[in-house]
Amino acid sequence: MIALAQPRVVAPVKQPRTIEELTQSVSASRLNSLLQCRLKFFFRYVQKLEKPPTPALHTGSTVHTVLQQWNLARWHRRSMDIPALKEIFQKAWAVWQEGVPIDWEGEEESVKKTAWSSLEVYFQQTPGLTPKKWAL
Repeated sequence: MIALAQPRVVAPVKQPRTIEELTQSVSASRLNSLLQCRLKFFFRYVQKLEKPPTPALHTGSTVHTVLQQWNLARWHRRSMDIPALKEIFQKAWAVWQEGVPIDWEGEEESVKKTAWSSLEVYFQQTPGLTPKKWAL
């Protein structure tokens, strides 16, 4: 039996930036990149090549999203229970699944559990969040 090949997702080809586009604005990171390595600058800012996302970047973005939503709720004096936070976590985690694939090396579930565990510890040790609100 012959297995069907899965079509590869190919990112659209981006047009290189022109000198006029590059000189319209200057940033510290762009200048730093140019001073560190001209080839790095060329690939990143002229050719617009992007690195694939790493597991650490994905985890940090997910945790940041949950904390941001939790703090916004606190600032607006809205209650935010743990099931709601877990739902935000699940949605934020799934966002990257739609984009460029991440090489998890078989560790996605482990990393996901660790990320949620670190959020639980943070919530437990934060003043103002009572154990009653913490219980599921």
